[in-house]
Amino acid sequence: MKENFISYGDDCLHAKATLEPCISFSKSGLIRFNGRAVELLTLREGDQVKFFQNKRLPKEWYLAIVKKEGIPIRNTSSVQGRNVLALNSSFIVRTMQKSLELSSDISITVPVGVAPDENGWWSLITSAYKKAKLV
Repeated sequence: MKENFISYGDDCLHAKATLEPCISFSKSGLIRFNGRAVELLTLREGDQVKFFQNKRLPKEWYLAIVKKEGIPIRNTSSVQGRNVLALNSSFIVRTMQKSLELSSDISITVPVGVAPDENGWWSLITSAYKKAKLV
């Protein structure tokens, strides 16, 4: 019977979860890049980004790092010794929530594709979003 179960005990107290590059979109309009996304996209404070939504397939979203006409990224408070990069745009968050047919009280985390496309755009894998209802 025991062979049908996976055991989790003191052997995993110090194990770290493998995090994939993700961007979180909160109902307040905060858009936050996790550490893996910052590394993958080679983002720094002051960089600018633009989001793109496919008109024909509205659930399809992309991100590009641009030199001008983008939204500047800033450092926010430090989390566990690491600075967190973020930006604010409640309009983008509401538009994404609507495109994914989500309630406005939902915060979502979306994985980032592994490489940019030929335009230099990074896909946001909205089909794999994780949500959390904010209280």
